[in-house]
Amino acid sequence: MAKRITDDEIVFPIFRKFCKRRPPIDASRGKMNLKLQKQHNCIPDEHYVQTLLAMNDLETELERRTVTYTLWNQSMANTENEAWHPYTFGYADAGPQQLKE
Repeated sequence: MAKRITDDEIVFPIFRKFCKRRPPIDASRGKMNLKLQKQHNCIPDEHYVQTLLAMNDLETELERRTVTYTLWNQSMANTENEAWHPYTFGYADAGPQQLKE
């Protein structure tokens, strides 16, 4: 798999060309920041390897789970606008029942 990634001359150049990060928040832009922050934010470290493997028919090499408990269904937590990442647990969420899950 590592060799496939280092030998890639097709997918990575496309990511480099089209995968752009949105600009950082600039206090001098005021409300314009809201518009800029709504633009798509490419996250290459989370998408590149997965895309490369899928395009090479190696999706079975991906493990779609984590070593820790995650909660991606954020509709119950009223954070639907932040759905790029799993729910962030706090101290109050770390009871015996949650640890069993």
